[in-house]
Amino acid sequence: MQSETTDDPDDPDSYVVEAEGNLEGIPPSSPTEIFPARSPVSSPVTRTLKRPPRVNTEREAVPDSPVQDHEQECQSPPSSPGRTPQPWEATQAFSTLTSSFGGGRDRRYASSSNSLNSQHPLMSGDTNVGTCIKLVKASKICDLEFPMPRCQDLDDSFFGLPTVDDIVLAVSHAWRNQVHPDPCGETLHFIRTFASGFQSDHGRTFFFIDFLSIPQRPFQTGQADRTPEEASQFSSALQMMHNVYFYADATLHVSTELEGPEIPGEGTFYTLPSRDLQSVSMDEVGSNVRITSRASRRRLTGGSCAPFDRVVALDGLPVTSVTQLQLQIRISGTVPVQLQRLPYGHRSLIPSFDRGWIFLERFIAMTKCAMVDEDAFVDVVLAYTPGILEQIRTGADKLREAALYDSNAKGSGQISSPNCPSKLQAVLREFIAELEGKQFSGTSVDAVKGIKRSQRGDTKPHSDSEVVADIMEGFVAHLQKRWNFERSQQRRRNRNYNIGWRGVLPNMRNMPNMPNM
Repeated sequence: MQSETTDDPDDPDSYVVEAEGNLEGIPPSSPTEIFPARSPVSSPVTRTLKRPPRVNTEREAVPDSPVQDHEQECQSPPSSPGRTPQPWEATQAFSTLTSSFGGGRDRRYASSSNSLNSQHPLMSGDTNVGTCIKLVKASKICDLEFPMPRCQDLDDSFFGLPTVDDIVLAVSHAWRNQVHPDPCGETLHFIRTFASGFQSDHGRTFFFIDFLSIPQRPFQTGQADRTPEEASQFSSALQMMHNVYFYADATLHVSTELEGPEIPGEGTFYTLPSRDLQSVSMDEVGSNVRITSRASRRRLTGGSCAPFDRVVALDGLPVTSVTQLQLQIRISGTVPVQLQRLPYGHRSLIPSFDRGWIFLERFIAMTKCAMVDEDAFVDVVLAYTPGILEQIRTGADKLREAALYDSNAKGSGQISSPNCPSKLQAVLREFIAELEGKQFSGTSVDAVKGIKRSQRGDTKPHSDSEVVADIMEGFVAHLQKRWNFERSQQRRRNRNYNIGWRGVLPNMRNMPNMPNM
């Protein structure tokens, strides 16, 4: 049996080899070939080895997938019907299992002699990439229609599986509306512009974009809801979402204007007689009642309601229950019902800096930056909003300093017992406390439908805040146990597969000034 453990926490190229039996039995491609062969031994032998100097070689692109195949010119998405084109201004989830980090070093970071060497770190057996989670080819980004389509509505040609030589970018962006993150196309335009200018010295480039990578609920009339299989895929994807952001090579942080382009009619109020809602399906999302299907084709008295419109009041009284509303409709068909037009569901006006989901994704970016070399920050985080860069850099510095303090004080940097917490453990808990102060829209359709919270073993509906808290708790618990190992692997991956995406910056600087959100 042979195993590797990190010896020097500040040097990812230093490690310890423990071997039982004949060291000559270790494959020649292993680092032990730099030592003379030894005779068989009957007890374990431990040696501290130093990897040979790394030679920087330019890796070839995957056959039939040209490195530059995504550098085609991208066009801005068409304007939505009935509105004047606006300037594009853009810059800017999920129950967890702690064991989902347990892919192990042999699975996620295979050595060169291992058959798993061809896999990208994200492609371990526990991330469900390729089944529950799909990655979009950068070469297909410009082919996306407007508004952004759902994952299950895209052809398989849009997706692919990354190899060790490919680059995976996870996109962090705030959802504008309840049922669609980007109905005005601002985020999609930003990603298109980025993809058209991005150049990599490695293989292909893939994007993780939640709406395009995980099965979604309908956002337009005529779209089918998720099938039972797709619903299961969605739940499984949520359990692994933290891995996507942590093991992706970098994160693209997109921040768009809160007061961006308007959708015609969004937010306007109208009134219908209660009988016009008799053939309409409705459900409850939090404390709101919304329309889920159109009324019958017969001519309605006051017009037609549409999916996602909110039922505001019945005869002047607030409506908070479908049962209450249906009872009143049966009693009288002439009672006035006030509704609000919401073509894509509720619009969130919470700034991205205050959103819980966004904070979690940025916290994962902080962790990655704390683990790699300080000058590699620009390779792990890409954002054109100074406030985002400052937030992530500040958090990464706190984590890095805490880990270094523990390493110097205790020699290992590992988290101590709960009765005697280390500095790193204390800093990690500070971020958990900071999450508690973040806001959630409270209208997430998936959260209120109920996602199994594995740590508590129940399946009743839960809020976004509870789901995100579960993710963060599990992620922090993993970091507390395996910080040094994850750090060494993140550094090795970053050094060997340096993104080198600075060539895209001149192209993106032509974008309008971005808001500090």
